[in-house]
Order: sequence, then structure tokens, then C-alpha cells
Amino acid sequence: MQNPEYRSILEDAVKNLEVANQTIFNSMIDLAMQGELKDWNETVPVGESHFFDLDIFRNSNDINLRLLAGIIDIIDDSVVSLRNLNHLQEET
Repeated sequence: MQNPEYRSILEDAVKNLEVANQTIFNSMIDLAMQGELKDWNETVPVGESHFFDLDIFRNSNDINLRLLAGIIDIIDDSVVSLRNLNHLQEET
């Protein structure tokens, strides 16, 4: 049985992993905009928004983007395992 402080720290760790994933994903978009998607990025009007799926980066020609996508997958899997093993609720 976990004490409340242990559980609270574990919940914070899971939240930190989720924040790390979002930060990595944002960095991947920035990298792509300066690399593979640079020509496209220069044609997009300022203020226009687009959705980027992780699969875009998993299938990239840029090894760095593929490696970072793999790290996101590992973190996602770890978050799911930590939540399941410890009966932690997903943040909404």
C-alpha cells in the first residue's frame, strides 16, 4: 500500500512525463519547420493553423524526428503502465 505522499509524487511524475511529451512534440514541429517542412512553412500565411499528427514524424526522412517520435512513444507507454499499475486517473 502506498502512502499518500508517495502517491502524490508519483502523480506529479506522470504529469511531468505528459508535459515532457508535449514539449518534445512542440520541438519536433519546430525542427520540421526548419528542415523537411521548411519550403511548405514559408508558404503558410501567418496566423493559419494546422494539425500535426505524430505519424508525420514517425514516417519522416529526418532521423532526428523519428528518434524523438520513438521517445514520445516510450513515454506514452510508460505513462499508461504507471497509470494502470497504480490506478491513477487520467487528467481531463
